[in-house]
Amino acid sequence: MAEFDLCLLDCSAIQDYVFGSNKLKSNVGASQIVEEIYSEEPKGWLAQVIAEVVPAGKFVLKKWRETPEKIHLGKPGTLMETGYVGGGNALLLFRRHDGENLAKKFVQAWTRKLLLEAPGVQPVVAIQETDSLDNPAALEAVFKLLEENKNLQKAETVIPRHGITAECKVTGLSVEDYHSSGKNQKEYLSSVAAAKFEQADAANDAINEKYLTKEFDTKYKQYTFGNDLEALGQKKGEDNHIAIVHIDGNSIGEKFKACETPADKRMLADRIDDITTKAVQATLQKLRPYLPDLVDGSLQPYWNPKTQQYILPVRPIVLSGDDITFISDARLGFFLAETFMKAFTAGNLRDIAPLQKNENLAKLSCCAGIAITRTKYPFYRGYQLAEKLCRRAKKEGRESNTSWLDFHFSHSGLSFGDLETLRQRRYQVGENKLLWRPWKLGDPNNMQDFQAAKNAIHHFRTQGREGKGWPNSKLHELFHALVQGQEQTKGFLAQAKARGLTLHHIPEAGNAHETGWYSNRTPYYDILEMMDFYPESLMKEANNV
Repeated sequence: MAEFDLCLLDCSAIQDYVFGSNKLKSNVGASQIVEEIYSEEPKGWLAQVIAEVVPAGKFVLKKWRETPEKIHLGKPGTLMETGYVGGGNALLLFRRHDGENLAKKFVQAWTRKLLLEAPGVQPVVAIQETDSLDNPAALEAVFKLLEENKNLQKAETVIPRHGITAECKVTGLSVEDYHSSGKNQKEYLSSVAAAKFEQADAANDAINEKYLTKEFDTKYKQYTFGNDLEALGQKKGEDNHIAIVHIDGNSIGEKFKACETPADKRMLADRIDDITTKAVQATLQKLRPYLPDLVDGSLQPYWNPKTQQYILPVRPIVLSGDDITFISDARLGFFLAETFMKAFTAGNLRDIAPLQKNENLAKLSCCAGIAITRTKYPFYRGYQLAEKLCRRAKKEGRESNTSWLDFHFSHSGLSFGDLETLRQRRYQVGENKLLWRPWKLGDPNNMQDFQAAKNAIHHFRTQGREGKGWPNSKLHELFHALVQGQEQTKGFLAQAKARGLTLHHIPEAGNAHETGWYSNRTPYYDILEMMDFYPESLMKEANNV
C-alpha cells in the first residue's frame, strides 16, 4: 500500500463565478470567496477543514513559504503538509494514518464546506497515491488526472430554479435569502448572490490592509478601495467610461511543468505571488502623486462621508498569481496596465533551479486586454471582451515570451462572436486595415512598440503653432480621412502640412508619417483612439515622453 497521497484542488469556471454579475460588490465578494477557498490563515477555509480532519499538531500549513526546499511530511508524526498554493489551485500532501485515507476524508469535508459557504463554486479534485514525495511521475499523474476530472460532468452546487419561485435579479437563480445588496437595502437574493455580498466588506478590508499601507500614503487611510462602478472618478452626468483590464502571464504553465518536485513548484508559486504583489504596489505608488489633482482635473473625486476617505479610481478584482483583473476610470486603464506589466516582467525567476537551464523559461512576460466600455454597460460582457483581447495579445507574445497589449473601445454596444470577425467587419476598408494593434512593450526597434504610440500622442498634443498641438477639428478630420482610405489621407496630410501639422515618425514604419499608411495598415487610427485615454501628466510620470 502507498504511504502518501497527493491531493490537487481546483475550481472550474472560476472566472464565470467571479464575474457573473453586473454588480461590482458581488464581483469583489466572489473574489474574496475564491481567496478563502485556499486560505492557510487560521480563519481560512482550507485551514479550518484541515484542523477538522487532521489531529492537532500533526499538520504543517505555511512552512512551505518559509522553507520551500524542505518537506516536513517525512518527519514522524506529521500527517499533512501544504505542497503549494498558487495559480488558482492548491497541492496538499498527506500521509496514510492507521490505514485511513486522510486525503479523501479532507475532500469530503472541504467540498461540504464549499456547498454551505460558497454555493455556485464548482470544485475539482484529483488524488494520486505514491510511495515517494520526490516521484516526478506521481506529480505529473495528479495534474493529468485533474484535467481529466475537469472534463467530467459538473456537479450541481446550487438549488435548481423552479418556476414557482421568484428570480434573483443578480444571478437569475431562485431567491432563498433576505440579505443586504448594498446601500443599506435588503432584498431577496439567491444563496449564491447572498454569499458573495456577505464577503464584500471582508474583501475591501483585506485589500486595503495589503496595499494601502503607510508607504503608499503618509496621511494613512486617506484613500480606500470602493465597491461601486460609478465611483471610479467619472464625471457625473457625462458620457463616462470605465476600463476593464485583464492581464495574464505568458507560459506560466510551462514553467510549472519544468518544476518536477513539490519543492520547486512551491518556490515558483511563492515567487510569482510575491512578484505580482510588488507589481501592484509599484503601480499604485506610480499613481499616488497624481491622486490629489486627480489626473489634470479630468477625473472627479468621490468622497465617502461615512469613512471620511476618497475612493480610489481603480479597483483590483482578481489578484491570483499571474492572473490579474482590475477596473478603473477609462483614462487610467492604459497607464495602470502598462505600469503593472513593466513591474511584473522585471521580476526574477533565474534562481529557481529547474528554470536556470532555460533562459526563456526564466524570463517573465505577460499580455493584457483592455476593454473600454460605458459604465452602465453589462460588466460581465465587458470582462469577456477584455479576456478575448488578452488572448489575442498572447498570440503574439506566447512563442516569443514578450509582452503585448490589445484593446477595444465600445462607444455603443458590443457585438459578440469572434473578435477577428468583428474587426474585419468594422475596421477594414477594402484592403486597408485601420488597426495596428496589438502593441508591444519594451522594444523600440519594433514598429508596434507601445512607446511609439505614446510619443505620437504627445506629438499631436504639442506639435504645431505655439506648441498647442493639433486642433481638435483637424484631429477629427484626420480620423475620417483614415476611414476613407489612403488617397483621402494623403490629400488631407498635404493640406495639414501647409499649416505646419505633421505626423510623428514611428521607427521601422517606413514613410507612414508622410502618407499615414504603412503598406495597407495605419498606426494612427489606434493612436487617435487612445488620445483621450492616456493623460499627458501620466506619460511624464513614467518618463515616457
